[in-house]
Amino acid sequence: MNAKPIKVAAASGPVGTKTRILGWGMTCEDGSECPHPPVTLQELDTELVADERCGENYNARNELCTDSPTENAQACILDSGGPQIKGRPGRWELIGATSRDGDADPKCATGPGIYTDLTAHRAWIERATA
Repeated sequence: MNAKPIKVAAASGPVGTKTRILGWGMTCEDGSECPHPPVTLQELDTELVADERCGENYNARNELCTDSPTENAQACILDSGGPQIKGRPGRWELIGATSRDGDADPKCATGPGIYTDLTAHRAWIERATA
């Protein structure tokens, strides 16, 4: 199989842009309920939402506020750094990396999540990986 790195998108997109997040993180909050991370890569369809949804420590210049239309589904423990992509199979582009929870609820996987906007750092990424 021929594999190649995913392209960093030129821009993340406006509110409503459909995205997908991927990760190996926990699928439950309480480690006693699921003591081991998944053995299958998890994916979740998400979308970019209004910046105001991600609270006062959110930086719109280099972060993405993302939520899932699926209730109580979002990145969780061990997902940090995982990719956020947009596009479609065969034409995916990288736009973000999992950063942290985006709401005041202490339980992960609820409400919006905050992702580092990799398109804001595209020039540096391209120089560093050339």
